[in-house]
Amino acid sequence: LCMAGLALAVFAFDQPAESARQAESPQRDLPTLGENPQEETADLGRLEQFWSDRLTYPTGNFDPTWVRQAADQDALLSRGVPAGLFPTTKGNMNGVALDTINFTALGPKPARMTGCSGCFDYTTTEGRTNDIVFDPTTTTNGSIVAYAGSVGGGVWKTTNCCSAATTWTAVTDDPLISTIGIDTLTIDPNNHNTIYAGTGDLNFGSFSMGSQGILKSTNAGNSWTVLGADVFGIAYTEPPGQFPQYNAVGKVRVDPNNSNNVVAGTKKGLYVSRDAGISWTQCATNPYPTQRQDITGLELSNIGGTTRIIAAVGTRGFPTAVQYDLGLNGANGIYSATMPASGCPTFTSIASNTNGFVFGTSVSGSPYTTSANMNAGSGVPCNYPITGGTATFCGGASPPSGGANNLGRVDIAVAPSNPNVIYAQVGSIDWNTSSGCGSTTGCQLGAWVTANGGISWTFMTGSAGGSLAACAASGGGSSTAGSGDYPQNWYDQGVKVDPNNPDRVFFDTFDIWLASRTGLAWYDTSCGYTGVTPKPVHVDQHALAFLPGSSDILLAGNDGGVHGTINASAATLNTVRPTWFNMDTGLNTIEFYSGDISGNFATSSSPQANGGAQDNGSMSVTFLGSPTGPVQWQLGKGGDGFYARIDPVGTGTSLRYWQGNNSGSLNRCTSNCSASGATWSTRNGGWFGTGEQQSFILPYDLFHGGIAGGDDCEPAGATTGCGHLIVGTTRVWETITGATATNTWYITDNPPGSGSGPNLCKGTLGNRSFINQVKYSPKFQSVAIVGTNDGNVQIGFSLGTGVASQ
Repeated sequence: LCMAGLALAVFAFDQPAESARQAESPQRDLPTLGENPQEETADLGRLEQFWSDRLTYPTGNFDPTWVRQAADQDALLSRGVPAGLFPTTKGNMNGVALDTINFTALGPKPARMTGCSGCFDYTTTEGRTNDIVFDPTTTTNGSIVAYAGSVGGGVWKTTNCCSAATTWTAVTDDPLISTIGIDTLTIDPNNHNTIYAGTGDLNFGSFSMGSQGILKSTNAGNSWTVLGADVFGIAYTEPPGQFPQYNAVGKVRVDPNNSNNVVAGTKKGLYVSRDAGISWTQCATNPYPTQRQDITGLELSNIGGTTRIIAAVGTRGFPTAVQYDLGLNGANGIYSATMPASGCPTFTSIASNTNGFVFGTSVSGSPYTTSANMNAGSGVPCNYPITGGTATFCGGASPPSGGANNLGRVDIAVAPSNPNVIYAQVGSIDWNTSSGCGSTTGCQLGAWVTANGGISWTFMTGSAGGSLAACAASGGGSSTAGSGDYPQNWYDQGVKVDPNNPDRVFFDTFDIWLASRTGLAWYDTSCGYTGVTPKPVHVDQHALAFLPGSSDILLAGNDGGVHGTINASAATLNTVRPTWFNMDTGLNTIEFYSGDISGNFATSSSPQANGGAQDNGSMSVTFLGSPTGPVQWQLGKGGDGFYARIDPVGTGTSLRYWQGNNSGSLNRCTSNCSASGATWSTRNGGWFGTGEQQSFILPYDLFHGGIAGGDDCEPAGATTGCGHLIVGTTRVWETITGATATNTWYITDNPPGSGSGPNLCKGTLGNRSFINQVKYSPKFQSVAIVGTNDGNVQIGFSLGTGVASQ
């Protein structure tokens, strides 16, 4: 990684004198760090060692706590700005300067979806919200306090919930908080000013944000301390040679009978603190230590003065080359314990075939006709069946006992008005082999309910993914055709019970469903993929939260931010939906994959920005003068937005924009691109729709030019400007006619003329090996660098000729 960073940095170094540079071969446009080219390797090695020693002395390892300790010392230093005038080159024509010391937030706050090409119009949108909690002491609508945990923006607070006019403020923008990826929030039931936030992102495995402890506030979010940073670290422990995975704190709960007792659920199991989060002890929930121990559900309840702990173990995802051990799901299930006075709780399983927690073809009302084990023919380690249905085991081999365990992600909820009523929502861990949910391919396996604290369970008929009816395009009912679920319950899943009615419950998948404990059908209340009026709720749900004591005020957190309703009690099965409204105002939480700014950004009278976001398309903005804070942006292309670039030359009057989205598609706009209703056209090459192995997040780059002494773009014009682009799959594609109306792509070959191009990956990740970074040299359009997700870094020369050479 250091070498790759150095290579990118080296590209930007100025060359020696003009005559010397012209005399050099194009292959020698990378200057050495020393005077003797033969010593370049040694120079790089010494430089790398210097930075390694500086960051890790004396242990040889970097510890994030050092940053916090250094900041404590830094805070003791006095500060001041000398009097006088300070000329700056950062100003613009309006005389307003960007802050030369601090970052200036650009937004989106939020992003506007109306007028987007290929979008579902959710009016506005923001980044993924993983959890929401209410301050239980605030009950008057319009002055209710709530907190939202976002994976891309930390913890946000509102004091004027709940309506479309609700506004939010970030409360974790602190340089000592080393991650703002929040997966869980909880408020101490004995003190509404004490809040815990678990960091990381349990929704993903290998490509997610790692945890950096648990954040705690004792003053309603005004300030935070970091707990357990040395316990809940970034890395997920695994054998050498495996692809990195990250740890996450997915659940935190406080003992309702003793605030000193705090329980945390992570990807590595359960942890208990007896001193309000200062120290932690890892505690086993089951007797299967060789299996995955992801805690996906956790609830602490007061049962007659005794605290009951219920923990759900359930993996999120499928076993792949990059998450080798997700097939080890034999511990997946539900476990219960009583909080002891000291030490670890003693857990017992409360969900098995013997008490009604069965699934598959043996379940009355299940639509599944088969329950093939996920490991059949996959070549990954077999799972270990501890509980479960009637699935075949590892391609037909006889299971040790009880059938294979198809349980994937398991979410649970306890009814606030009756703690003996517990709901469990389960996603299938079987391979995602189809797009439908007529079988157990990663969809909702089903939901179960107990009315006696887990002594016995009942399958909720109609809860399996293949039974969920698709939402009607208009009117109050649901259609009976098709499936209302798709294979994504590992990512979208959650359950919340009406505070006043234990038989009334809301579940979420990609949409929000109403169900009854004794009913036979589930009803889609949010209809994210239809044209129902008013505008639908953004899809991909992650959080549901009832205002304590209220059956009406319900908030939802999803990939588009926060939505709410104040008439949840009015919803009836198959007849009436609640009225949902958007609550994104003030949020600034978009998860950007990539972004770009227009040329001369700091001095332009109308600087522009362009970015691609997770599940929220690609979006852009034109500022009036130098930005002074976040503003609303406009979506251009819908779906998932990935890499985004701006031609700094364009036509001279309207810059060209490039935006990538789903399936490796590349799109271009040539006029008024940051406005609603802009026209976008596809500019795809031979990688698109051909099955070529590539990243879901297709990387590409646009040569910008502008480095003194280097190559530059052609002058502005309708068919000229910055038209050189490269795209990475397992090989590199290039066009030099990106400024024209119909550009042509070719593969950069090696050797020239072969027509196929080299596979630049190691191939160690099978069909998941691909290029994930491509970048032109800032100075020369004939040079580019490529990085692969399996560890290769390569530099290409002689690009930009218009023919297939490298």
